Amino acid sequence: MEKIVNYGRLLFAVAIAAFGIQDLICARLGLAVRGIPWFPQDQFSEHLTGVALLAAGLSIAFNIRARLTAVLLGVLFLLSVLLFETPLVAAQPLSVGRADSFL
Repeated sequence: MEKIVNYGRLLFAVAIAAFGIQDLICARLGLAVRGIPWFPQDQFSEHLTGVALLAAGLSIAFNIRARLTAVLLGVLFLLSVLLFETPLVAAQPLSVGRADSFL
């Protein structure tokens, strides 16, 4: 059972680090990635988010305060949804999905 937990933690860490690398590459190239709720629109926030996600992925992968990092990552995702997604959904409450996030 411990092997499964270790592999799961490593897989999660790689995915989070990959999102961080994606944020940094897109920020460097000036690309806008739509559909990812935590991807900010200004370049400073893009770099900050990319570095934070990359650091979180590495911290979880190498088991350096992994529990605290995972909790902070969850808070980051929750705040991103509350600050960026909720106002858009509240503006059109009867729509089934947000069509503008995939354009």
